[in-house]
Amino acid sequence: MPISTDSAEDNRLQASKEGKCILEAWMDLDGDGLRDVVLLMPSARKSMEYRVVAAMHRRDGWSLTTVAEENSEFASLELNRAPAGLYVHTNDYAFVPEPGVLERFRSRNDGFYIGAVEGGADAYFLDGRRWIHVHAID
Repeated sequence: MPISTDSAEDNRLQASKEGKCILEAWMDLDGDGLRDVVLLMPSARKSMEYRVVAAMHRRDGWSLTTVAEENSEFASLELNRAPAGLYVHTNDYAFVPEPGVLERFRSRNDGFYIGAVEGGADAYFLDGRRWIHVHAID
């Protein structure tokens, strides 16, 4: 599980002042009226590896899903709720189609942003049974 010291100290202190944890975000990802949680989890084996896990609240318990796994700097990352709405790829660079990556997406349910503190971020959403994302902030 993530712990606060997994984040850079200055990022952790700023998040604390705002009353939040940058390694978790709570929202209703699937529209069932139950609050789900997304966790940013560092690898116990490799300092440059992390996993994004969605814990979907079900009436009979929780269902865990790995949304993404990456090899990059972890200490400067944060999670935030992305409210339902229209998300469009940033104009700062050309869109490159990849599996699960969309140029624009309108979500009826909340999703989450993952990105660098005060930097670029991708907005992730559950679309039926698959996870999609839009690079919406740069």
